[in-house]
Amino acid sequence: MKQGRLFILLFTILLFLPGITKADEYIDSLQNVISRHLIENHVDSVLNTRLVLIKYVRFSDFELFLDLSKSNIELAKKENLNWGQIDTYMELGEVFILKGIFSEALNNLNEALKLAEIDEYRPYIGWVSISIGNAYEGMFAFNKAIDFYQKSFQVFEETDNTEGMALASTNIGSCYQELNELDKAEMFLTRGLKYYKQIDDPVNLGYVQMYLAELKIIRGKYNEAKSDLASLTYSVQELILNNKGASASNEAQNLLSVVLWLLSDCENHLGNTQKSIGYLKNAVALNSKSGNFINLATFYNLLGNSYLAEKQYNLALVFADSAATIAKNERIFIEEAKSYQLFSNIYSGLNKPDKALNYYKQYKSINDSIYNNAVIQAISDVDVLVHTVEKEKDNQILALKYGQERKNRIIGATGTFVLFIIVSTFVFIINRRYTKEKKLRKQLLIQNGQIVEQSKNMERLNDELTLINKSKDKFNSIIAHDLKNPAATVYSLVNLLNQKYDDYPDKDRKELIKMADEMAERTVKLLENLLTWSRVQNGKLAVNYSEVSITDVLKENIELAERIALAKGLTLRLSPAGKIKIKADKEMITTVVRNLISNAIKFSSSGQTIYTGIKIFDHHIEVWVQDEGIGIPKNKLGTLFQIDSQIQRKGTNEEPGTGLGLQLCHEFISMHKGKINVTSEEGKGSRFTFSLPY
Repeated sequence: MKQGRLFILLFTILLFLPGITKADEYIDSLQNVISRHLIENHVDSVLNTRLVLIKYVRFSDFELFLDLSKSNIELAKKENLNWGQIDTYMELGEVFILKGIFSEALNNLNEALKLAEIDEYRPYIGWVSISIGNAYEGMFAFNKAIDFYQKSFQVFEETDNTEGMALASTNIGSCYQELNELDKAEMFLTRGLKYYKQIDDPVNLGYVQMYLAELKIIRGKYNEAKSDLASLTYSVQELILNNKGASASNEAQNLLSVVLWLLSDCENHLGNTQKSIGYLKNAVALNSKSGNFINLATFYNLLGNSYLAEKQYNLALVFADSAATIAKNERIFIEEAKSYQLFSNIYSGLNKPDKALNYYKQYKSINDSIYNNAVIQAISDVDVLVHTVEKEKDNQILALKYGQERKNRIIGATGTFVLFIIVSTFVFIINRRYTKEKKLRKQLLIQNGQIVEQSKNMERLNDELTLINKSKDKFNSIIAHDLKNPAATVYSLVNLLNQKYDDYPDKDRKELIKMADEMAERTVKLLENLLTWSRVQNGKLAVNYSEVSITDVLKENIELAERIALAKGLTLRLSPAGKIKIKADKEMITTVVRNLISNAIKFSSSGQTIYTGIKIFDHHIEVWVQDEGIGIPKNKLGTLFQIDSQIQRKGTNEEPGTGLGLQLCHEFISMHKGKINVTSEEGKGSRFTFSLPY
């Protein structure tokens, strides 16, 4: 393995070394020009030349990039030149997006947007809105990204900016592609293609052609996509050979590397593993030569995963190590997280669970910090970015830390108090059970003739005590983890709004309030489930029978879940059925149906379908909910409806869960003298059915 790492290191150095001297000379020459302009007090020339240098080093020297950006902003502020600040803030925002530091990207881009709106210069507003859309797209907030892209398109349409309309249309198409709305994606990408043809922009035209080829890959048309990408590869190579501009050439090389990536993906789908790896190696060579470390880390991770799929673990480790080294040095958090995930998978394959778990924890830590909402992201990025902000922000950081500590103390105290109340309640319940048990023991001494029957009663009571203990443990677990986390998040959001309300634009404030509202709603629903389940356990909840249309119950719950399903790219289907009425407790049955549909949505992925329906038998009806999701492990199926079930997995979009919903379903159906069952196969989906007397 050491020889493999040495090979990768030499390979990268040999490709990149010839450009180092020239790059250093170019940077030195620009620094000299900036120094002369400073001496001559040509402020505009200093700002413009430094911007050229900022763009040049943004991939190769992050520290220098940050220092130059800070100097440009300070000078532009001092001279009241908003355009200098806007351009620099935009450069900072775009680089932070590439590195996965989305909160800092939004901070810089919002500053740029604020200044652009002060100047009332429409083109600036359009370009900054594009960049903000890019940040939200990186956070997987595709609908929010589309809002900003559409805003930018309107600005560019008003100002007759064809280049801007082309980029906005292309980005909207890319977002719809991610949302799996492929027809909309194709419509907007085709519009972008038309605009780019008008302005004769071969590089960006190539990007749109690449996105359209990617649509074909998603639709499973691999050979068509491969043919389109091969033609595009030839065109881009010709463009690189004939283009004398350094900036345009770099853009073309970036495009070519992504095209090679998609060609690799096509070959992978077609089962041509070696060809797939060959394309990735070509992409590595291309990015090593251009010094694009962000792309280089990406392709090292892709190569590592390719070798992992072939069970060539030593080579996979080499590329994972190379990706992690570059990502850590360049602070490319997205790729650093992916490299740790790759390490974890490799060591799992090598049957080294301790190492696999250690790397998975590192992956989870970074990944959570990247893809949580922007508020939590901002806190996690402070340590990385503290040297880039101005001195006056130090006090804000200290205030945030103090607020966090204060929040933790309050949450800790509240949690302890709530836990004390719950534990006290359960001690009281257990004490009552114990008193009852003592009474039964006395009866056993008196009634020797019924000794066998009383022994059975004792066993039953012991089972009840065991169940109560499990209930207590379940409650403690939910209070300690599932209830505390959303409550803490609500507190964080409200606390942040309280402290920095005036610092955020109106849209961002609304977004933060929306996030707090959604998290509070989740907390309330969890509390309702807890209280309902507690009442069931204590025998205080009775079935309130009435005539219920089970068909209407299904339709109502499907309509309520439609918005969440659409947001996740899922389709809900109800098999046709007439009006089927039964005697049941409508609230209980509604809770069961809602939980089963919610679970199906939670564990399904974009593009899949969830089916529901009703079957009628002689003496009972059967209601079913079936998904095509990730399924349930065989060894967990037997304990799924038990109180001590450990199945509390997160959904396909990291949605949290407590495992309490299915136990409520089991309790409610049992109270109706019905049965609930599940069949499942990992990777193929699950089918939940429950029967009720008819």
